[in-house]
Amino acid sequence: MRKRRFFYSLLIILLLIVAVAGWFATDYLGNKARQEVIGESRSSALTLSIYVSSTLNKFEEAVKSLAGSPWIAPALLSKGERDIERVADEPQAPQV
Repeated sequence: MRKRRFFYSLLIILLLIVAVAGWFATDYLGNKARQEVIGESRSSALTLSIYVSSTLNKFEEAVKSLAGSPWIAPALLSKGERDIERVADEPQAPQV
């Protein structure tokens, strides 16, 4: 009887040890996965930021190149589609 009780007690203690170890392992792996997701999110945000920045820089350069055209003011004032197309098709001289 005493051996049987010792065996069951030992089994319960081992089960508790395995459960606690599993709990700590799950917590550790969960934190590690969380850090990975945070790192990937930062990387994705940085990539998007660079893409948006370069796209805005392209628009800025386009605006700067159109700003030097003598046809811009008349085209914007007349609001005529033909004038606007002429400005868009006009080759631009390099700015000094």
